[in-house]
Amino acid sequence: MLRTAPRTRYRVAVLESLKGDISGEVTVAQYAGYTYPFLLSLGEGDTLLRDGATYLFATRFSRQQGWYSIFAPGYGNVRLAGEDTGAATVARFRAALPAGTPGP
Repeated sequence: MLRTAPRTRYRVAVLESLKGDISGEVTVAQYAGYTYPFLLSLGEGDTLLRDGATYLFATRFSRQQGWYSIFAPGYGNVRLAGEDTGAATVARFRAALPAGTPGP
């Protein structure tokens, strides 16, 4: 029997978008969660997102589902801790984007 990985959806406030024109609140799905009988399923190196924490996400938007999905478990959700660490991480991700990259 083929099973799909569980997804946990979060409502998040967008503070800044590095690509595209995203603002306000959006739904972000993480390929992680609990399966029957209460086993935690995570990608290698990944952890469940924490309420109240600030993250930098690498996502793709699904028009069919109406939400953004983190597309690289363990790498596509970087927790930003502290102002200095957060600013440096965002700058590193911004520099990695090709010039003129279109949004969603």
